[in-house]
Amino acid sequence: MRDITLTMKRVLAAAVDFAFTALVLLLGVRILGYDFEIVFANALVANLSWVALSAGVGSISTWRWSSTPGQALLGLKVQNKDGSKLSFQKSLLRGLLVFVEGSLLGLPFYGLIYIAWGVNLLKLFITGKTFWDDQLGTIVVEKVKSKLQHGA
Repeated sequence: MRDITLTMKRVLAAAVDFAFTALVLLLGVRILGYDFEIVFANALVANLSWVALSAGVGSISTWRWSSTPGQALLGLKVQNKDGSKLSFQKSLLRGLLVFVEGSLLGLPFYGLIYIAWGVNLLKLFITGKTFWDDQLGTIVVEKVKSKLQHGA
């Protein structure tokens, strides 16, 4: 039987990544001195910023540390099915697929976004995998803790 704990950790990791991306985007707008209302009123700028940030952070962190910030917090990592680390190109493609298939590029078709997330969430709960895992031959596993992490 499939481990539902891993699935729940993946869902929570996605929520953490969403919150992290939103925080970084809001802080970036504030630090750069832009007016929130102007930036977020322009849907194209807001969506492109979101794509760049979410796909960029996810891709780079998955390539460098085998985890997104949310996955790292919950002790998960992404790897190829053979256990090897993802290449930069595969990490970038995975980040883009997560964004495209997970949220339909953030287009304002909210019903479609909910359907896309719902279908992926349903697949995740039933099979333990998402569409991008299947397409790229990747898996998400729990990190093996070292003796130092166990306090030995």
